[in-house]
Amino acid sequence: MKKLLFIYSLSLFFSCTNKKVKKQSHENENSFSLSYEQAKNLEHKFYQEYADDLLLNRSLEIENKLISIENINLKYHIKFFGEMPLTGWSLFISLHGGGGVDPSINERQWNRHKGLYQLKQGILLTPRSPTDTWNMWHQEHIDKILNRLIQNMIAKYKINPNKCFSF
Repeated sequence: MKKLLFIYSLSLFFSCTNKKVKKQSHENENSFSLSYEQAKNLEHKFYQEYADDLLLNRSLEIENKLISIENINLKYHIKFFGEMPLTGWSLFISLHGGGGVDPSINERQWNRHKGLYQLKQGILLTPRSPTDTWNMWHQEHIDKILNRLIQNMIAKYKINPNKCFSF
């Protein structure tokens, strides 16, 4: 059956004529194409509308520095270094270690972790793990929470999305 299907496919392939397709001229017709500049302007407009809506809907969580998804809470600390470049801030997410201990110990480690690093330029974001387990940054909910946090940071603080790093 496979051989028959293969032979049939080959015969169809070789029996088709190679007709030249006449190119249509659109020079005299109305066109809906955009110039590069128009496309960039629309991109900026649509992004700004999205960012404004995001900031409006998430203003409390941004102000409180607290992300809550599915009853899991992540609080965070941010610190600015230097001046914002024309291309936007770089974001450095510093994930603290610990876990498997009493929550008060993890809280103390997080507070200590906030001051460990200095940057020449950028925003240092230090999140407090939402759990106190040994695998605190490798659980299913973390991706959703960090994604939302990064979206908020990009919209609120003009983060360059190509310069988001974690360590």
